[in-house]
Amino acid sequence: MNDDLNKSAQRTEYQRLDMSAFSEIQRQVNLEDKHNPLLNLFFCFYCPFVCRCHPIQDSDIYVVGKKDRTDVVTVKATEQWNIGYLKYQEQIAQLKNNGPNPIGNNGSRSKKIPHPSIIKIIFKTLGGLQLFLSVLLWLVSYAFMFIQPYMMKQILHVLEQKQAHPLTKFPWMWGSLLIVSPFAEELSDAWGIRHFYHFSHRARAMLSGMIFNKSLKLKISSRSAVDEGRMLSLMSADVVQVAEELWMPMLLLVSPLVFFVPLVLLSLEFGITSLVSIGVIVASLLFQYPLSRLMTSALTTYLQHNDTRNKITKHVVQDMRVVKMSGLEKVMSDRVSLSRELQLQSTFKYILAFQLVSSLVHVLPDLVNAVTITTFVYHQKLTQAQFATKVMPCVGYLTMMTRETHLFPEYIQCLIMMNVSQKRIRQFLLLDETDGLKREELGDREDIIVVKDGEFQWESVGDLPLTDEEEEEQRKAERKAIKEEKKNSRIIDRALRKMNKHADQTPTEKTRLLAPSHAPYNSAQPASSPPLPAGTLNINSTDTDSDQGSIISFLPANSPSPNRGHLTGINLTIKKGEFVMIVGSVGSGKTSLGAALKGDMECVGGTHSLRGTVAYCSQLPWITNDTVQNNILFGQPMDEEKYRKVVEVCQLETDFSLFSAGDRTVIGEKGVTLSGGQKARIQLARAVYSDRDVYILDDPLSAVDAHVGKALMKKCLCEELKGKTIVLITNQIQHLHKADKVVMVENGTIGFQGTPEEMVQSGILEVDDTGTYKTLATLTDKLPFTEAKPEDEEKKDGPEKLMTEEEYQTGHVPLRNYLLYVKTLFPLPLAVVFLLILAVSEGGLVFASYWMGVVGNEDQFAALSFHTKLHILSFIPVAALLLLLLRSVLSAFGVRHSSRKLHADLVAHVFGCPTSFFDTTPLGRILNRFSGDIVQTDQQLFNQFLQVACFWMEFVGQVVIVGVDTLWFIPVGLAALLAYFVLLFFYSRSARNILRLTSISRSPVLSVFTETVSLGGIAAIRGYEVEELWRQKFNECNDRWTIRSLLFEEGSLWAALWSSVISSLYLLGVVVIGWFFMDPSKLGVAITSSLTFTYLGGQIVRENVELDSRMTSFERIRFYSTQLPQEVKTGTVDPPPNWPSEGKIQFDHVTMKYRPKMSNVLNDISFVVQPGEKVGICGRTGAGKSSLVYPLFRLVELEKSLMPKSIDLETGFPVELMEEDFNSGRVVVDGVDISTVALDRVRRSIEIISQDPILFEGNVRSNVDVFGGKSDEQIWDALKQVELDQEFGEFGLDTPVSESGWNLSAGQRQLICFGRVLLNDTKIVVLDEATASVDLETDEMIQRVLRENMKGRTLLVIAHRLNTIIDADRILVLDKGRAAEFDAPDVLTRIPQSLFSKLLRNSS
Repeated sequence: MNDDLNKSAQRTEYQRLDMSAFSEIQRQVNLEDKHNPLLNLFFCFYCPFVCRCHPIQDSDIYVVGKKDRTDVVTVKATEQWNIGYLKYQEQIAQLKNNGPNPIGNNGSRSKKIPHPSIIKIIFKTLGGLQLFLSVLLWLVSYAFMFIQPYMMKQILHVLEQKQAHPLTKFPWMWGSLLIVSPFAEELSDAWGIRHFYHFSHRARAMLSGMIFNKSLKLKISSRSAVDEGRMLSLMSADVVQVAEELWMPMLLLVSPLVFFVPLVLLSLEFGITSLVSIGVIVASLLFQYPLSRLMTSALTTYLQHNDTRNKITKHVVQDMRVVKMSGLEKVMSDRVSLSRELQLQSTFKYILAFQLVSSLVHVLPDLVNAVTITTFVYHQKLTQAQFATKVMPCVGYLTMMTRETHLFPEYIQCLIMMNVSQKRIRQFLLLDETDGLKREELGDREDIIVVKDGEFQWESVGDLPLTDEEEEEQRKAERKAIKEEKKNSRIIDRALRKMNKHADQTPTEKTRLLAPSHAPYNSAQPASSPPLPAGTLNINSTDTDSDQGSIISFLPANSPSPNRGHLTGINLTIKKGEFVMIVGSVGSGKTSLGAALKGDMECVGGTHSLRGTVAYCSQLPWITNDTVQNNILFGQPMDEEKYRKVVEVCQLETDFSLFSAGDRTVIGEKGVTLSGGQKARIQLARAVYSDRDVYILDDPLSAVDAHVGKALMKKCLCEELKGKTIVLITNQIQHLHKADKVVMVENGTIGFQGTPEEMVQSGILEVDDTGTYKTLATLTDKLPFTEAKPEDEEKKDGPEKLMTEEEYQTGHVPLRNYLLYVKTLFPLPLAVVFLLILAVSEGGLVFASYWMGVVGNEDQFAALSFHTKLHILSFIPVAALLLLLLRSVLSAFGVRHSSRKLHADLVAHVFGCPTSFFDTTPLGRILNRFSGDIVQTDQQLFNQFLQVACFWMEFVGQVVIVGVDTLWFIPVGLAALLAYFVLLFFYSRSARNILRLTSISRSPVLSVFTETVSLGGIAAIRGYEVEELWRQKFNECNDRWTIRSLLFEEGSLWAALWSSVISSLYLLGVVVIGWFFMDPSKLGVAITSSLTFTYLGGQIVRENVELDSRMTSFERIRFYSTQLPQEVKTGTVDPPPNWPSEGKIQFDHVTMKYRPKMSNVLNDISFVVQPGEKVGICGRTGAGKSSLVYPLFRLVELEKSLMPKSIDLETGFPVELMEEDFNSGRVVVDGVDISTVALDRVRRSIEIISQDPILFEGNVRSNVDVFGGKSDEQIWDALKQVELDQEFGEFGLDTPVSESGWNLSAGQRQLICFGRVLLNDTKIVVLDEATASVDLETDEMIQRVLRENMKGRTLLVIAHRLNTIIDADRILVLDKGRAAEFDAPDVLTRIPQSLFSKLLRNSS
């Protein structure tokens, strides 16, 4: 551990990333660091963002402050955390050594082990000085607030004397202090909050950095035990929750002082009557307590369902191409919608409880005032003449008490939620870290890798003994889970009944829909990994209130999972410079053996040693969203000569020439802009350039053309890497003669190892007449076995800028958006009722303030007695409370309706986008809409909207209260309102732009994080030891988010400070005018209203911009729900139900490009495939083979009227297509132009097995029978045909399939996809290089299935091994996007100069 700390502390000199997004911020100096304290005192650093004519651009934002940088605070925090973490691990180890549930000396079981505290780490790292200063400044602010009623009393007392003695002088001292007090109060308050904002943002940066660093150190099994939805929630929600609520403990410490000081001052005036106010407040707290518990429970459940929804959404979005080609958009949207329904129940409960509490809190000041004042008047037998001087000044004290009291439950609530979030973060940080395989120096020894009697398994997450307390907590958690499951089932039943399509679903179909959301989290194991044992720790436990055992809840891992990846009896020695090939059948454990050799699997028996540095190429290439060059360099410094040589031997020169920007072309996320072969060769180039001692390569040749594969084997592996130790995992046995040693894996053990000659002698291999190695199962092959799949030719043009910029709107939030939001809440009649209730209730509370002055005035409403006026004063808040409670119930129903509609529209439109949108939009940007923005609209937007509306009504009401009796005051009030509007206009303009920049800067943080924490990302980053490079990349993104968020927060303090200047001038006008034109009773009301005006003015400036920030989330969701380009789903022709019944396909003059501004990939292609015909499609790299799939499945439209808009790369907004961007031609199936048929009908009528097999989380049944309706017997029959009927043990079809099918081997995933095709009786089947991930015997089995079980179906086979299409009826040879040859294979082979003959010669 200490070695890891020292290593991470040393900053390796890596080549800096070429990220243009970060370059402009270097031009700006941090103004807070540059300015002196006096300028910062008045927030002058924010003035440049307000005093400007043009909108704020990203380049205007300066760099983050030195003390706020992520790397600075993370290093300090990690040091503090590791002290507690190591101590905790020692206690865990000691507890394990004592045996399960050990009995102590006193007869009791072991006590719960204390966990390291996240909160303590924050305070130790960042220091408490800033918070101490914040509290001190808050106390100063409160002091100015406390003296305001006393100064008001002195002024009213002098005014009362003035009525008897007109020459009484104005009390200058008390008047001046009262006038200045709002500014002084706000200045000290803003300065204190500024200190906290810096503390909070450092805490967020620190926790984000710790989570990112932890993800790089996790055991593979620990990482697999945490689904990506949970990890995304940790980074996007939990760290923000903890950081923002850190000041709640400080506020709780100050709260008693803020409450009791006004109480003491009140008791000096009211005596024992002041206790009545406490009684009313305590009664309100008793009412709020159960509601606060309901809010806590609802929010906790909301977060749990949010994790599930995020996980499902992420899986669907990242595999959208497969979803669309399979016609699964409706199935997947239903899965997301069902998980959303569970979340909406929590939203309803939270909003209802919050609004009920808010209603009581809102009316509480008037209620306390009325009850306390009425009691005091009756108790003291006050006269109406005494009311102004005896009662009015004390209203301020009552307001202070109730204001702080009504915030107290909010403090508690925030503390509870902060505790929930910090527990979730702590659970993650306490997960087991990998020890890694300690690699020795290369030295002079010949043995590089030595394994003796090795037994390997995927590292377990941990299994700890339980204490009595923990066992009881486990039982409670299980009972709670059962109860919650029953409730959720009822909710889902109601949701299914609302979905017309699923109204009559059987229980089996319902289970299929729910499979992803209710699948066991511990099924998310790495490829070929075993299930988690019963009783292991589950980071995804639904019981986040408990913290049992050590890190997480103990829940029985009772869900089945295929027990794969356990290696036993491994004895293997690999010498320096040896070329070793590992072969074996599908699922035999080849990939697991490679992982074990490089140290990713835990060695639980025997010995294992590795010497030298290692380079690793995974079976599925991991490509990052960066330039091609940076993907190859991968943090290494540039060596031009070496780089050119690597590019040459990896056969990348031709590809670079096809890219308009060469190797500076930016690759999309997961390499979406590249073909499979290009990704494989870039990954191989990365390994070669790294210049390591040992190369472990997992089947890199299966993704390239035959001639490219031959060149890679010769020039790269055999020549460039000659002398290096190479371990090649492969199914390509024709290359075995080049190996020094061959290792055959069978059922998790080594069945044979030796030279290729020894394998021939043992009868395992056989040599044909040409000298090519062949297994006994392949003697009937018509052609020698050739290298695997030719490369996908797509993305021939590689623009330098591929990913779109995020859309960015400047200016204010238009009123139209607010009206649209209200429209999502209620239908028009109900909206009118709601607004009427809002206006009457708020008007009543404003009228109560006015009536306070009437009570003390004998002249107004003289017909009413003094006591009758008091009774009316008491009745007003009670009536208002009843209306507010009714408003709360309507609010809960309205928010649930709005949240359901917003999410449904978002899902429908995002899922309806063409595939080009997903190719050019970062995953994190899309997920940001579904995570951060949706959470904002669920929890915060409505509450903020209602609060601002109430504030504005009260704000204007205060001016009306004063001006209704004194016309001289109207000009002053209007001037103050105008000044506030001007201030709000300038501030809001800057704040909105900064807020939008903040939202945009958040997306790259999530993108980098999700890209890194994928299993392939962690393996590659750790394998190449470039953790520091990725920390730097994450830290830069995080710092950009920090400074923009910090500026937005500090901007609200700037506005509040200068609004207090307006408030002080307003108060000056009230006092001066009141001195000359008001009696004490009216002036008391006027000053009280002015102080309320001051408070509301500052709140409105802050809350109005905060509302804009919430509305920005609504805007972003609405943009994705209305403005994105959409596929046209409907059709004009309804073919017969059995269409296509024959399977005839006609391409008629098809010319196609993937996206505007790109070159054509298909050029005037015309051909006809007859019903039941098997057509092989082949050609060189870039010929256009896989591009044929796009028009056939309508992933790219040919008809002009159906082509969706494109997204502008620079602005992120949709733009109309130009004439040169249109495609042309048509595809006809059984005489019907497919562009006239409904899109879902077309895609469901054609089956495809793609080169990258993708499964969805659930079980085997839901992945084979994706649409439901098939019997188990039919499913087993399909699996039996692909020889998978014996693979899933006792659990059978209920065997879980984890995220993307990672708990199965690539070959097994491919075979499940074949089983899916066999189950569905479609006439047209496309095989797009579909057998690249299977061994030769399995490939022969698949070819047999194609011949025997797909008779009568039209097969389009894109060539991966030429022997698989040599028996095709006809061969289509493509060249440069054109149909160069189309004839029977024997005809083409008889022509020596045909392209097909040349391909055959190259492949032999």
